[in-house]
Amino acid sequence: LRTRFPTVLLFASRTQIRIRLLRFISVSRFCLGHTLNMLARSSLVVLCALLASFSVALANQPEDQISHDAFLRQVWRESMDNRYAGSVPVGGDNFRRLNIEDLGDNGDGVLSRACLEYWMVQAITVNIFAGKGVPTNYCPFGPYGAAIVDVTDQSPSNYHDAAGNNCGRLVETNSGLREVNIANPMMHSEINAIVRLTNCTLHPDLCDANGRFINAQNKVWWSKFYLFTTAASCPADAASEILSGIKTIVQGVTVRDLLDNGWTQSSFIEPEVIYASARQNSNVLTLIKGVKRAEMLRYFNWQFTGAASGCPDGCMVSTNAATGARTCVNAQ
Repeated sequence: LRTRFPTVLLFASRTQIRIRLLRFISVSRFCLGHTLNMLARSSLVVLCALLASFSVALANQPEDQISHDAFLRQVWRESMDNRYAGSVPVGGDNFRRLNIEDLGDNGDGVLSRACLEYWMVQAITVNIFAGKGVPTNYCPFGPYGAAIVDVTDQSPSNYHDAAGNNCGRLVETNSGLREVNIANPMMHSEINAIVRLTNCTLHPDLCDANGRFINAQNKVWWSKFYLFTTAASCPADAASEILSGIKTIVQGVTVRDLLDNGWTQSSFIEPEVIYASARQNSNVLTLIKGVKRAEMLRYFNWQFTGAASGCPDGCMVSTNAATGARTCVNAQ
């Protein structure tokens, strides 16, 4: 047959190959579909198991942790709305948030309101009169400034408010952008002020005979300081403040103020949430908001808005003749 009918046999063999190939494809499809179906069912089982485990874990979550998480969400929402919750006991009452407008002349009970406002002015002043060869600028583009005050120091030579209250002693200041660390983008004014306070060249009385800072882990020593900042701290600054042991942060303009005026600032990892998250035994971290806010806001609201709201004291609006862009410059 092969000799007499080669074409027929060749066609027959090809037909058989096609039939076998179609059978193979059909079986393969069935097996593949069955396998995928089993995998889908297995994945669904695994997913259900994970969800069940998560639900059990959530159900078994300590009540204080659940309330703390809810509190953090509340802190974030109110911060974004520029609202204030006051003192809310969560996790051992470890965080207090106070609004200067809700405080009387006695301030927070440690520093009077007049003292709080005085030191906030010093925080911006160190930026205006930066020194170290940096010319005086009444409208610095980056008006971030910080001041650290020892509120336990009651020396007669300290500044006193009009009522005779001792305002403590200024131990360190920094303007971050306009001082010696201008080339380091990480050294913001708050971090810089803390770092400078541990510098044995600047503060030899705080160091041992080998030139080492002696209070690095002394949280009691750090807790006597108030840190004043012209604007809300960034997440890195907020974390550094907590790690240092400083227990009172005094703030000028808020995160919401910065965002509304075009400044780059994290609105997701908000400093208040970081403060409220820090559980440090029974220690209480206090944030005092809005100190000299209207005055500080004048230093932050012109850089990206074309000076629509005017300029800080000592400055005037300047218009670029070619582009029409408006900015603030020294009036002198």
